[in-house]
Amino acid sequence: MIKEHTHKFRRHTYETGSKIYFCTLPKCNKKIKVGLALGKESICWRCGKEFVMNEYSVRLAKPHCEDCHKSKVESNGDIHIERTVIPDFKSTLPTEATGVIGTSLLDRLRKVTKIEEDEEL
Repeated sequence: MIKEHTHKFRRHTYETGSKIYFCTLPKCNKKIKVGLALGKESICWRCGKEFVMNEYSVRLAKPHCEDCHKSKVESNGDIHIERTVIPDFKSTLPTEATGVIGTSLLDRLRKVTKIEEDEEL
């Protein structure tokens, strides 16, 4: 299968509560469940560059890349913008050296997409 273009995803929530991403580019009818968008390439809504969807960006209605992520921080009554670093999903994986067990991918997907416990993937 030949990849024609990188999709520019936007989230849509149906009345039933289910959520999907759809491509907003002309003549593209690509639709994907939110949980399955993790790891897919998309176009940033802020800068227009391609990026790979991570656990943070799949929570957004209009996903943007890590370079465009800014958070508001309040100090002395003034609100200013501070750039934050989004942790890479690889940092949550278990490490053999320390014996730390991270959460499984399924648990992280359930947290992001709020899948019902009785629903099968």
